[in-house]
Amino acid sequence: MSSAPIDAQPRKRRRLGCLPIGGIVVLAIILAVVVFIVVRVLGERWIVAQCPDVALALIEEELGDPSSFETVNDSPGFMMTGTATVEGTDYTWGCQIGVTRGVHVVVREGDEPLVIDEFVDL
Repeated sequence: MSSAPIDAQPRKRRRLGCLPIGGIVVLAIILAVVVFIVVRVLGERWIVAQCPDVALALIEEELGDPSSFETVNDSPGFMMTGTATVEGTDYTWGCQIGVTRGVHVVVREGDEPLVIDEFVDL
């Protein structure tokens, strides 16, 4: 029968140091921020891409059926603008992301005050 000598020390286990754990935490935070930014930008672009449909619906509801409706400035992610003609009157419309993550639609008749100024939740 053999036994371990009394002087023998148990083997020390190697631990991961603070540096690798800190690096993993920093990497996870950076990854989370990047994912958040990508999701937010794609969400905003999707919201602004809905602008022509929302503007057309508001114009139809409040002014009547347009004989022409065009998107003039199409830069999804920021804002969209366009024109509409209803019963011979020319209107310009603009749409951008609203306060509530919906859209803010503004319709003007030439240089006149606002005809439509609405926030629409999507």
